Amino acid sequence: MNSLKPVVSLPRFQRLAIIVLVVASTVLLSGRGISVAGSNLSLVKVLRGLNVLPPRPDEVLGWTDRPEFTPPADQQDFMVVLSRVRSPRTRASILALTGQLLAAEQILRTSPPGDSLARFWLAFIYGQQHRSEEALELLRSVSGIEGYFAEPGFQAEGRGDYERAMRLLETAAALESGAMPDRSRLYGTLTRTAYNYLGDWNAAVRWAERWIQAVPDNTDAYTWLAALYLWHSQPEQAYKVLQRGEPYGVKSHRFYPAQMGQIYESRGDWDRAIEAYHKAWDLNKDTPAMASSLAWYLGFALYHKGRFEEARPYLEIVERTGASALQQAAASILTQMGAKKPE
Repeated sequence: MNSLKPVVSLPRFQRLAIIVLVVASTVLLSGRGISVAGSNLSLVKVLRGLNVLPPRPDEVLGWTDRPEFTPPADQQDFMVVLSRVRSPRTRASILALTGQLLAAEQILRTSPPGDSLARFWLAFIYGQQHRSEEALELLRSVSGIEGYFAEPGFQAEGRGDYERAMRLLETAAALESGAMPDRSRLYGTLTRTAYNYLGDWNAAVRWAERWIQAVPDNTDAYTWLAALYLWHSQPEQAYKVLQRGEPYGVKSHRFYPAQMGQIYESRGDWDRAIEAYHKAWDLNKDTPAMASSLAWYLGFALYHKGRFEEARPYLEIVERTGASALQQAAASILTQMGAKKPE
């Protein structure tokens, strides 16, 4: 998909390499990539003091182009400490962090085939060398690799760091091969974040389509894509999406009646729109985030058909609880219907 190109293609592959470094650094510093032996812990302390390792792995995302690591002030002391590291993988990762990529690559190439973290670091090195296809091939061979990016992405989204969330989650999507336990969460978060927080309708549509492809029986994916088309004044496109979801039970989704009501309304079929809006109201009237919008749709449709007394209670709800623009619209209609005197 086009939306994946910024993550994996030259010359912007550096974004993936930097994210790989973030996760790899996190693993390294958390104890998974470095043993708890005293010499190794001492080495980490020395490297931190020499500004070789970032104080926080998150800070790596602030670097641009090829990360430049501050070399040790005393190379001799550095090599002495490095020589005490018993794990070849840890030794290679430190060499990689200090910019000695070829030396690190030679060590990592001798790692056992089942050493996933070694392949992870080797992919980072390939990324630094702009060997993007080799890097991606290695990363995809690591079982559960998408989780390295997806979980930090979900956490970033939860904190409101939406741009970082998109970078991490896009990378997870580029790497996942269908074995990820909760693919719906991945693609749903990408869809919602792209539209709600980054304002990118086109990207949201692409991710919603990818969501449907990945989890075709998830009815949330169809109603989200239909909503995107409705918000973009493309009701017939929305209808086609909902038709695609019918074999998977989309008609039972609580958003389905309201979306069909909008489609009928766009066609001028007000009677069927009112019927659909009534169903939507019965399903969602106790959900505050939806009640005022549904009251507007139903109240306006009834008003349009001249059913003023039926419309009145719904428009009064909108006047009390709706967003500012809807409140004003509802008040104007109520005034026209004689519900109150003009001020």
